[in-house]
Parts: sequence; C-alpha cells; structure tokens
Amino acid sequence: MMVAHHSDDLVQITEATASDVLGIQNVMQASWQSVYADLLSEEHIARTLRRSFSEAALARSVNHAGATYLVAWVDGEIRGMCHYGSPLLDDCENRKALYSVYVHPDWWQQGIGTALLDVMEAHLRPQRVTDVFTYVDARNTLASTFFTRHGFVHLP
Repeated sequence: MMVAHHSDDLVQITEATASDVLGIQNVMQASWQSVYADLLSEEHIARTLRRSFSEAALARSVNHAGATYLVAWVDGEIRGMCHYGSPLLDDCENRKALYSVYVHPDWWQQGIGTALLDVMEAHLRPQRVTDVFTYVDARNTLASTFFTRHGFVHLP
C-alpha cells in the first residue's frame, strides 16, 4: 500500500480499497454536478453518474489489476481521487493514461489535486514512465487550466 503525506500532513494519499468506493463515488458525483451543470443536460449528467460512477462500476474499477486508484484523505474523509493505468488500446510500457482526477468542490484550490498528481508521478517514476496523457472535455476550462498548470500540453 502506498501512503504519502502532502502539504504539512493535511492531506494523506493512499491506494484505494473496496471500502473506499462510497467516498470515491461522493467525490466524483459532487465534482461532476458542479463542473458540468452549465455544460451538459441534467439528464446526461444523471445517466453518466448512474452508469459510470455507480457503486458496482466503481467497485470493479477499484479492484482492476491494470490500474491504480488513489484517494486523498483530509480530516478522515475522502476529498479527492485519482485513477490511472495502462492505456486501453496501447501496449507502450512507458506511457500511462490518467483516467480521472476529481476533488470534491468544497475542497478545490486546497492542493489536493496537486498532491494526487505528485503521488501518481512518484509511483510511475520507478516504472520508467515518460508519458502520461488524459482526455479533457474542451468546455471544461477548470480541468484544462489545472492540467496546463501541471505541465500537460494540449494536443488537438
């Protein structure tokens, strides 16, 4: 199990377990509802949350051997999560996909997303990973700004 502390030990990052699924689900749902409320229909948001972020789907994903889920704990609660692993259609060993990073909206701008990326990078460095990519909805300026600030480059 990976454990890291960040920002004066206010944030603790651990690998997720099945018991963390409800906390992960809470963070993902709150983040999606906040970010996409003005970009997507309520129906689309609800359908995505039911399908992709259901308890069963997240439990399968957390236990999947090809990927890693990290959770960020503050005050004993999950406040953020990061999911990364091997790209689905790519067998390049030095490249990984960052599937998602979400922080509960009440905790945005507190360094939690940065802490999650730092721990991911520390985990991938010994594996000689040289390239991490992610997909961001072009309308999601919050995510685009975050990733650009952390060294990601937009590729059209």
